[in-house]
Amino acid sequence: MTLFIAMTVFVFTMSASPGPVNIIILSSGLNHGFKKTLPFVSGAVFSFIALFLLVSLGLNQIDLQNSLIIKVFGLCGAIFLLYLGFKIASSKQEIKINKQNRPTFMQAVLLQWLNPKAWGASVAAVSAFGLIGSTQLTLAFAALYFVACYISLTLWAWVGHKLSYILQTPDHLRIFNLVMGLSLVIIVLYLGYQLTVN
Repeated sequence: MTLFIAMTVFVFTMSASPGPVNIIILSSGLNHGFKKTLPFVSGAVFSFIALFLLVSLGLNQIDLQNSLIIKVFGLCGAIFLLYLGFKIASSKQEIKINKQNRPTFMQAVLLQWLNPKAWGASVAAVSAFGLIGSTQLTLAFAALYFVACYISLTLWAWVGHKLSYILQTPDHLRIFNLVMGLSLVIIVLYLGYQLTVN
């Protein structure tokens, strides 16, 4: 149960925290409306799940007896997530929205494969949560990511369309960034503790 809670907090934090895809969705919600942004949301979600599963399958080809490789993956993922957490918590209290053409489903698909946050989130999840060699756990994690991504990215679109003034207020954005960043750091520290205990 503790692992499931940690996984759930992890996927929602990674999905909801600011990143290139989230900012584009926010911008599209502001400029083009909620409904016209949903195709981009769908493209981003399906593309990320495909990326996550590909990374998981790729890591499954690694010799599971070579614990050094697994530890290196775990360490790299943890360092990346700690860095990301601190960057989110200390990010600038402003989001600049620029006019642009309405983003499409295929643009979202391509963007996720170029998104370092998506790659980092995939590698970190697979290595830190012990998904290597566990198809059942990998599929459960993918299902959690699917739900979390759809909810989080849809919320970003809705906020952009209806409640954009909240994220454009420096104090509110500062609190949001701090909560997202610190949540990510706490999860990484928890995973680090679990690795040292086991």
